Amino acid sequence: MNQTYILNPEYILRNDINRVILTGKEDGISTFIHPLQAMIISFFDQPFDYSVNLARISDSLNLQINEIEKFVAKLINNSEKIWIGEGKNASHYPENVLINLPADYSERGYHFRDFLMDSKNVDLISKRFNTPIDAILIINTLCYTDCTYCYADRQNKFDLKIPFERLTDIIKEANELKFRKFETSGGEFFLYKNWEKLLRLLISNGFNPTIPTKIPLSIQHISKLKDIGLNEIQISLDTIDAEILAHTLNISKSYWKQMNETIHELERAKIHFRVNAIVTKYNAGYNKIVSLIDYLLKFEYFNDITIGCVGYTHYKSKQHNNLIMPNKTEIELTLKILIDKYANNKKVVISELSLFKENFRMLSNAFFKKALCSGNFQGFIILPDGKVTICEELYWHPKFIIGDLTKQSIMEVWNSEKAKDLVYLSRNSIREDSVCHNCDWFDACHNDGGKCWREIIKSYGDENWDYPDPRCPFAPEPINNIYIG
Repeated sequence: MNQTYILNPEYILRNDINRVILTGKEDGISTFIHPLQAMIISFFDQPFDYSVNLARISDSLNLQINEIEKFVAKLINNSEKIWIGEGKNASHYPENVLINLPADYSERGYHFRDFLMDSKNVDLISKRFNTPIDAILIINTLCYTDCTYCYADRQNKFDLKIPFERLTDIIKEANELKFRKFETSGGEFFLYKNWEKLLRLLISNGFNPTIPTKIPLSIQHISKLKDIGLNEIQISLDTIDAEILAHTLNISKSYWKQMNETIHELERAKIHFRVNAIVTKYNAGYNKIVSLIDYLLKFEYFNDITIGCVGYTHYKSKQHNNLIMPNKTEIELTLKILIDKYANNKKVVISELSLFKENFRMLSNAFFKKALCSGNFQGFIILPDGKVTICEELYWHPKFIIGDLTKQSIMEVWNSEKAKDLVYLSRNSIREDSVCHNCDWFDACHNDGGKCWREIIKSYGDENWDYPDPRCPFAPEPINNIYIG
């Protein structure tokens, strides 16, 4: 019986100069694979019969069919992650790399020549991408609401200062570099005077960002979004209780009515929407979150809700942080009920909670196996004035500014000395009063993206950026009480 397999549409292949990246279309796994393996996989972009495809690969790459099939067979509907190869040439593949042809499959135009490179220079070990793959543009630092739990640096309040002509060049360069994503964040997208032009520019360059907003959108707004071709929008909504919304967002009590109308209009316009909800002391009761979820589940074009707990922010006082943090017992009960009630509902996503003190400090093995930070390894953040930082929550901290896109190209920023100095950090740049200075794990921790600079700053303050990640087994007690008590 004839069979057709294709490269899973959830994965993309990308030339990274001296290796090929196999990565998720949106997020998730990113792994380096040998260019020869990528060339073989590229043939599965087109829906040919399996035996025909093997013959095509053999003819084009001058390989024996049995050698090709030995490799390919491991990737067909593989139910688990697998390693292929040995030593420095080993690659870690995700599940279901090659799958049965779906009814709605669209080719992506891969060609094996896209991945031709010098085999002598192949590097499957270095963690930092040679070419970045993701960017987030912080559109402004202006807001429609004044959220009590806001984590942002609100000291610098201004609209996007990058000239639109220069912004056009930046987005076109990202397209030419085959970026996976070019997202926007805020502030507030719809308070930018050229938001329509920017959205059209992004979409015309192959980026369809999920615009986050807290603004109640009018019918005219939604009609424009439909006309421009936006696929999805993200609504920030923590409850359907008008009183709580008014209090936590410092907004009129009519806000809930306006947001309810917005959601109904998105539904009528057939625009998909997702919701991001933050749990604070004010909405921590499980009934308040359940009522929000059940309200959203009634809508056909509702995609999903992500529920996370408010985190400590070093841009507000300790007293303010203590006021908005929920009670530990209450939040544990709320999360347990939500997990039990919506365990089989893929539309309800509960973010990993690491805000309890006992969840922070890790054993050595766990710490060095945790998920790596993608900042300055896979992508970067563009601030409203064009400065480039490695994390959305570090803003203008001078240690983490790696360039300026009003004066430099993307690749000039990516290859700047400041960017590389952060990746290949020298012990000499770490003060002696930091335990990192004499740590035996120094190189492994820093060169592999093992530290979360945001958590360090939150825990120990701006001036102690060179302290260890608070999850590190050798880290001192945080100066700031960042946990839920």
